[in-house]
Amino acid sequence: MDTVVVVPQKRSEDADLRGSAAETRVLDALVADVRAGRGRSLALHGESGTGKSRLLDHLEERGGGMRILRVNGVAGETELPFAAVQRLCAPLHGKLGHLPPTYRDALAVVLGLRDGPVPSPVHVGTAVAGLLARVGGAGAMMCLLDDAHLMDRASRTSLAVAARRCGGRTAFVFALPDAARFGELRRFERLTVLGLSAPEAHALLATRLHAPLDPRVRDRMVAEARGNPRALLDAARSIGPTEMAFCTPDEPRLSLSADWETALNTALHGLSAPARDLLVLAAAEPFGESVTVLRAAERLGIGRDAVDEIEATGLLALTPHVRFATPLLRTATYARAAVAQRRRIHAALAGGMPTEEAPERRAWHRGQAAVTLDEAVAAQLQDAAELTDGLAAGATTAALWELAASLTPDRQTRALRLLAGARVRHRTGSLRQALHLLADVHTAPLPALERAQAAVLLAQTRYGVHRDTAAVRSLNEAARHAAVSGHRHIRDVSALDALTAQIFAGRLHPPQEAVAGAAGMRTESYGTQLPETRALLLQALHTRTRHGYGPAVPLLRRAVDAHLAAGLPSQPHPDTNGNWLLCHAAVDVWDAAAWETIAEWTVAAARATGATSVLPAALVHQAFADLHRGRLDVAAARVSEAEAISATIGAVSPGHAVLTLTAWRGDRDRTEALAAACRRDAEARGEGRLLSTVEYAQAVLHNALGDYARAFELTGTAMALDEPAFRPWLLPERLEAAVRTGHVQEAEAVAERLATCARLTDTDWARGIHLRALALLADDTRADALYRCSAERLDVAGAELQAARTRLLWGEWLRRNSRTVLARIPLRAAHETFLGAGARAFAERAAGELAAAGFLPESGVSGTRAALTAQEERIARAVAGGATTKEVATALVLSPRTIDAHLRSIFRKLGVSSRRQLREASVLPPEELRSRVEITGRRASSPPRRREGSAPGHAGTA
Repeated sequence: MDTVVVVPQKRSEDADLRGSAAETRVLDALVADVRAGRGRSLALHGESGTGKSRLLDHLEERGGGMRILRVNGVAGETELPFAAVQRLCAPLHGKLGHLPPTYRDALAVVLGLRDGPVPSPVHVGTAVAGLLARVGGAGAMMCLLDDAHLMDRASRTSLAVAARRCGGRTAFVFALPDAARFGELRRFERLTVLGLSAPEAHALLATRLHAPLDPRVRDRMVAEARGNPRALLDAARSIGPTEMAFCTPDEPRLSLSADWETALNTALHGLSAPARDLLVLAAAEPFGESVTVLRAAERLGIGRDAVDEIEATGLLALTPHVRFATPLLRTATYARAAVAQRRRIHAALAGGMPTEEAPERRAWHRGQAAVTLDEAVAAQLQDAAELTDGLAAGATTAALWELAASLTPDRQTRALRLLAGARVRHRTGSLRQALHLLADVHTAPLPALERAQAAVLLAQTRYGVHRDTAAVRSLNEAARHAAVSGHRHIRDVSALDALTAQIFAGRLHPPQEAVAGAAGMRTESYGTQLPETRALLLQALHTRTRHGYGPAVPLLRRAVDAHLAAGLPSQPHPDTNGNWLLCHAAVDVWDAAAWETIAEWTVAAARATGATSVLPAALVHQAFADLHRGRLDVAAARVSEAEAISATIGAVSPGHAVLTLTAWRGDRDRTEALAAACRRDAEARGEGRLLSTVEYAQAVLHNALGDYARAFELTGTAMALDEPAFRPWLLPERLEAAVRTGHVQEAEAVAERLATCARLTDTDWARGIHLRALALLADDTRADALYRCSAERLDVAGAELQAARTRLLWGEWLRRNSRTVLARIPLRAAHETFLGAGARAFAERAAGELAAAGFLPESGVSGTRAALTAQEERIARAVAGGATTKEVATALVLSPRTIDAHLRSIFRKLGVSSRRQLREASVLPPEELRSRVEITGRRASSPPRRREGSAPGHAGTA
């Protein structure tokens, strides 16, 4: 696509076409019409924030092969004649010489290339139409004009003239709030961009808020947004995922637009004092309940006149529900209120609520109205916090605990309430806020049990935020103190956390601290306080780290089975690391189904209960399970969400997941850049496990590219470490690299490890990889059957990419053993899998092998045939079908010499040297059709045709 970027260029910040199916169908039809030579002009209109810019992005994405000009209006240029025309045409001024003199001179004046009187918009528009026709030639062209209402009138009129005069293969699309306001655009076809429906708005909101909100708050936000996606997302950003569900923050996170800022200032200056109180009262009530607001208004002596006065401004409607004109108005209104005014408002809201109705809201308003320390109010807030805890209202619960602590006169009671709030903040992902609360707890007098709990929570939170050597040291210290504290539950949980940290630290963890941390993990006490799953997990991991893989497998299996037998938890276990370690245990026993289930359960429970801190790690495990099954796009979406949540809660970003997906996609430059960044991060934080992940990801990339020596070099250190949950990933990479580089003894050692894994776990995943190892090391008499069995086992295991890699190696082996025709079958299956998954480097490797085997992959791929132009592909098909150079030249209206030139290019790109080879590359022989079901497990789409002279039953030997 030939796109001319004309700055300043507007791009949609939230690239989401949710709810725009009808609009995109119309735009897709427009693109099709333009390609067919039926040029159209369209005015795309709808209120600001409904997604017009994103729809223009969609047009640009659909305009592959077209020349696209895009420019947007700028408010500061509305008084500058022809400013937008100048920005649109400036990159094209080299073609002015082809225009008739009158129009050339008019446009030259506009572009500042010559002096002269200001031309008329009609002349300029006609000149623009001629210029675009010259530039576009016989190709299709689109002009996308965003924020056309902000363009100067002369530009808008000129471009409207150009749009009417440009036909054929040119389209103009104007985007603006209201096309009817501008006479020059009234005659154009109009497409109204409608807002989101309520279900679509709720779905969009769910993608941006990672912690549960009270359903009434969600309904109010959706209603106030009135289907406007930008307003809804602004509302989501203004409260944040860890804010209290029914509390407006003191300072808004986002500013109002200039128009709404002006409207609010004007209203506040013109309103009476009772009306201003009513406005703040409406902002302080979270659910938009008009009865609650009006009841509180009566207590403040606010009458009906104030209601009429406030509704006349258009900022607020009070019946049947309280609705602000836009969600950010609520936040801005509350933020501008004076402290004394807020206290009066909250006191009225608390007094207007019956005692038995919404005790947490009544307590909250009483707390906000308090002027000084008040134990009675603090006790009510504590009761409300205990009432809401565990009800998917974590942010609400934390805010209630914190407000209770702020009103508590007794130091110890205050510290206990802060500790309770810190626990909830940690669980819901407000890690830095939890650290802030724990800093106050640290200096307060606490009973021994609570002091031990605070020490463990502080270490856990520091680790969640920093995940560095100092945080690991804190966890080890907490585990040692807990081991002698006499509080078994705290001891066992802290031991699990410390062990997790040591696994993460890996090769960079100081050996003396690893020994010290392990000293507190006495196996005789396992299971006394922890649930069965966690007790088994702790014992299994202790065995894994101290005694190796083999003795740990039965214990790991028991821990995984115990967790699955317990069923879907109603909420994730409070020790975040336990969920992460259970997923790793499933991977270590090569059980992909259990791994996927545990990750899915953890994500579901975390979403339902607002345990945001659990989500990033669980989402990454889901992403890796998707990668295992060949769903790279789904995996990328999960990693993107994990990144967003980590950034929101202040946790370490899952850069290793981004790196791994990028490596599998085969993006060499980006993989190396990400690997370098992750390596620096790992060394700075002392996270050795991340270094092993970096080496694994790079090994995948280099094996895909055929750089086996580099892959072998990269996997050496991690192989020696044998870290938990790395065998299924690392051993296949090490084995392939060792075989290809002639390190036979190392390859045999890796195969022996795989044999141990297959014997101990007895899963199709492990068996399939072990069979592939045997095939790579086998002689020619056994390899064929071993490859076949490996592919079948991995298919059953759902290991799509690994099954494809087996078929790739199988096809390479067949081709190198002069079984070229049969090699095409597994190679084609592998190529299709890699291509569908987006694993480009492996797809290109498979395509190269196919070309060497004399087969041309399907068009439109990133493999061999992708190098052919459309014309070359037509010529290749014709020649492969038996046409002569002269016949092809006549059919395509080209000279025979041109056809010969194209053929030389085709031969070079496909790695063939004759027409015969080209024909063989394009014909599907009978042997392939007969054998396809044996190798790929898929039936041929049509019955095999027998070659002349071949035996009817001949089917090859594969």
